[in-house]
Amino acid sequence: MLVVFYTPRFSFLKNKFNVLSMLNVKYIVDLNENNALGLRLNDENLGDAWFIENIINVNNSNEEILSLNDLNYSRDCLSKDLPNKKFTLSETDNIVLTSRKSNELIYNYTAKTESFIVFSEAYYSKGWQAYIDGQKVEHYKINYLLRGMEVPKGDHEIKFIFNPGIIKKEYWKNPSKKFGIRPLLRKFTNRYYAVYAERSKESYTNYYKGVLNL
Repeated sequence: MLVVFYTPRFSFLKNKFNVLSMLNVKYIVDLNENNALGLRLNDENLGDAWFIENIINVNNSNEEILSLNDLNYSRDCLSKDLPNKKFTLSETDNIVLTSRKSNELIYNYTAKTESFIVFSEAYYSKGWQAYIDGQKVEHYKINYLLRGMEVPKGDHEIKFIFNPGIIKKEYWKNPSKKFGIRPLLRKFTNRYYAVYAERSKESYTNYYKGVLNL
């Protein structure tokens, strides 16, 4: 990933480079000693996901983002939803992102004991659902914007599936049945169903209520 080092949301943080490492930024474009743009490798990049040792509870989102300044991202994480908890790290613990699609992420991991994993992916509770070995599980917002999950020991598969409840087929009604290319396309492809369908007045209102409540 190639990123220009400009992060206005975190511009007040002293620990800005560690924030970029948490976000899985592999390369940074920054001003060098000659005041010219240069590209450098981010050696502290934490990868797609990693095991942590401590969950640190915070009172609110403001405390959470301010606490990022002094956080050891590779060993600790912040949460206003989870209590303080300590985990035991092992050299054999490992997690690998094995498949990435726009609506699906699959990881395989090995853990010696019950563990907690941080994922370098944005938390979005109204869209992403988490599963371990096919069983739905909870995941949480940690470090102000990322995902975290407590996982059992052993070898397991984690899957995130994007399935937002605000976009459903019942929000659409069939296009008018006329002769021509559109009715023909509708017979053979579901994509046409979503692209060319007309929203009913009630469903249109419900759709945007959902969007505005994100």
